[in-house]
Amino acid sequence: MKKEHQLNIHQSGQAVLTAVIFFLVISLPIVMGVSTPVTFQARAVSDFIASKQGYVLADSLNDDVLYRLNNGQTLPSTIVLGLNNATATAGVTSSGGVVDILTSGLVGNNITRVVRGIFRQGVGISLNYAIQAGDGGINFSNGSGVNGSVYSEGSVVGDDNSYISGSATVSSSTASINGSYSGAMSIGNGVYGDSFANAVMNTKVSGNLYCQTGSGNINWTSASIYCNTSRANPISLNFPITDNQIQAWKDNASNGSVIHPTAGQYVLDGTSTATLGPAKIVGNLDIKDSAVVTLGGNLWVTGNITIEDYGKIQLASSFDSNSSVVLADKKVLITGGSQVVGTGVDGSYVMVVDTSNCPEDVSCGSQPAILTNGWTGSALLVAPNGSINLDGGTTTGAIIGKKVSLLGTSTVMYGGGLIKLNFYSSSTEPWNVKTLEEVAN
Repeated sequence: MKKEHQLNIHQSGQAVLTAVIFFLVISLPIVMGVSTPVTFQARAVSDFIASKQGYVLADSLNDDVLYRLNNGQTLPSTIVLGLNNATATAGVTSSGGVVDILTSGLVGNNITRVVRGIFRQGVGISLNYAIQAGDGGINFSNGSGVNGSVYSEGSVVGDDNSYISGSATVSSSTASINGSYSGAMSIGNGVYGDSFANAVMNTKVSGNLYCQTGSGNINWTSASIYCNTSRANPISLNFPITDNQIQAWKDNASNGSVIHPTAGQYVLDGTSTATLGPAKIVGNLDIKDSAVVTLGGNLWVTGNITIEDYGKIQLASSFDSNSSVVLADKKVLITGGSQVVGTGVDGSYVMVVDTSNCPEDVSCGSQPAILTNGWTGSALLVAPNGSINLDGGTTTGAIIGKKVSLLGTSTVMYGGGLIKLNFYSSSTEPWNVKTLEEVAN
């Protein structure tokens, strides 16, 4: 009886052991099936956090560089910043008022994020329109046009074949957008381009027609369209370049060379060349017969500026992607294949600023503040108090003026690089961010 009882206990133990083994065999794949994705997910979360740490640390090092620049601290060629298990290392290169920072944020041994920051010194100015005009408005004739958008306080008027490839906006309630006959002036590029004013007449519009009154307007398929009256009149906008900024540029030029030319006339002709700026010329500046002026800084001319017969103003290559200014107190005339150009690097321009109120003043001889005829360039033309006339197939980059007139197939070629310009005048100006972006590792 005792042996039989022991045998039953032994058999029961084997059964329990078999059940346990069977349970382990069944449950192990289940446990592995659950734990493996969880492990992978935990690792992915850990890598994601580490990656974010690397990016934040790299971005922080760029902020540190900008702080050092604006506080007059010298930058070494390499900067290292460490935090916990993360390290950011920045390589620093600089040239012509531009500092390029390439920063690698490393977490552990294999999680790296790379951020590139480009900082430049100077005054940033944004030009949001190909043409921005004051209460004198904008006049187009003889097939002239704008590749970009326009904004005006006064009326925008165009004749047959005049065009604006972007949108047209007029803010004054007493002004209008007006073609010479039904559909005469094109606004838009066939896909987008709005017409927005209190009154719009005789236009061919790609996009929306916002107005309170209108007539003679058609769409791109020549079907009649009518005012969408849901919007109030556009708001008034100030010029992006202030009187204070213009005076600061003049002051900077005056701090350089002050030139008193013979008989008040600084003349360069033939194969003559000169490097000017920062400088102030007390008198007139005449560049002609293929002569070349290289702009080394802001240039202020208290009289007239004349550039004719293939004369040229070019910005010194050391400015890289920065821009500079030529200022005149009286009239500016650019004719005969002459050029005013930046360094050739994207975003670099020469801005020609005229502070006169021509043609209103009697001394102007009924001539505009800035007159161009038959020249091609990317210069920016500014006359906040006077008129700007483009004639003879002139091509230029952007215009700001009290009144603007485009004649004889002249064209304004607005480019994306004009959205944010940087004008470098001196080492005392603040540093700002040109670009800040992550780059491929």
